[in-house]
Amino acid sequence: MLDESGAVIEANRAFFVTFLAERDDTIGVSLDRLGNGQWNIPELKRLISEVIPRSAAVIDYEVAHDFPAIGPRTFLITARRLSRPDNNSTHLVIVFTDVTERRTKERESSLLYSELRHRLINLLGVVQVIANQIETEDRSAEDYKATFLARVHALAKAQSIMAAGSSSIDLAGLLPQVLSSLKDEQLVFSGGPPFSLPYNQVVPVAMILSELATNSFKYGALAQRRGTVEVSWQINSDCSNRPCLCFVWRERCPEPIASPARTGTGTLIIAEMTKFSLHGEAEFRFQQDGLRATLLIPIAMPLEAG
Repeated sequence: MLDESGAVIEANRAFFVTFLAERDDTIGVSLDRLGNGQWNIPELKRLISEVIPRSAAVIDYEVAHDFPAIGPRTFLITARRLSRPDNNSTHLVIVFTDVTERRTKERESSLLYSELRHRLINLLGVVQVIANQIETEDRSAEDYKATFLARVHALAKAQSIMAAGSSSIDLAGLLPQVLSSLKDEQLVFSGGPPFSLPYNQVVPVAMILSELATNSFKYGALAQRRGTVEVSWQINSDCSNRPCLCFVWRERCPEPIASPARTGTGTLIIAEMTKFSLHGEAEFRFQQDGLRATLLIPIAMPLEAG
C-alpha cells in the first residue's frame, strides 16, 4: 500500500519474500527508491502517475523487469485507489502477482507448438513426395496402395525412432528396427565400426533401407527362397579425399537373376535421397548373384562419426 506521495506504508510477507526485501528498508520509502532503485521502473511509474489516477482500478497490467537481486521477473499489477472519508487522504493498494514461471511455460509451449507445426508440415511434404514419386502407368490400384503404404510405414518407423529424443541414432541399433520385415536367416549383419547418425539424417537413411528391402522382396534376393542380404559399413576416404561412411548392401541370390532393363523408381529414389538428403552418392552394381548397392556419405558434413 502506498500513500499519496508514493511511499510504502504497508506490505505483506509475500512481497518481502518474493522480492528479497526487508521491512525496515521498505516501510516509509518511496516505491521507486526501494532496493537501491531497482523498483525505478518507467512503466510502473507511468502506471502509478498517469493510468491509475484516471481509472477506478487497474487489473492484471503486465510488467516485465530485470531485478538486480532476483533476476528477470514478469508480474501482473492490480491496483485500486482507496479514499479515507475522515481526512480525505487517498491510498493506493497494489497487488503484484508473479507470473514469471507461467510465462516461461507459455513461451516453451509456444515454441514446442511451432516446432511440432513445422515438423508436421515437413512430414506431410514428405508424404506428398512419396505419393508423387510412385509411378501409376501399368500399375493396379492395389499395387500402388501397397507401395505407398510401405513407404509411409518406413517414414512412420523412422519418426518413431526419432521420438526417443536423442540427438543421434546408433547405426547398428537402427538397422534391426528398420529391417524388421526380414527374417533372421535373411539378414547377414556384418556390421562395422561405431557410427551415429545425426537426428536429421535418420529419416532418409531409414527410407533408403526400406526401399532397398522392398526392391529385394520384389525383384532381388529376398524374392528367392534362400536369398540373403548382407549389410556392412566402414569409414574410408572415398569422398574426394574426405572421410565418409561407406555402407554396403549386398544381396546373395541362390539362382541367377538378370539385370533390370531400366532404372526403377525405387532405385531413383535411393539415388536422389542419398544425393540431396545425405550429400553423398549411391552406386548400384547388378550382378548375376545379386545387387551390390554402396552408399558413400560424407562424415564431416552433415554426418559425424560416433
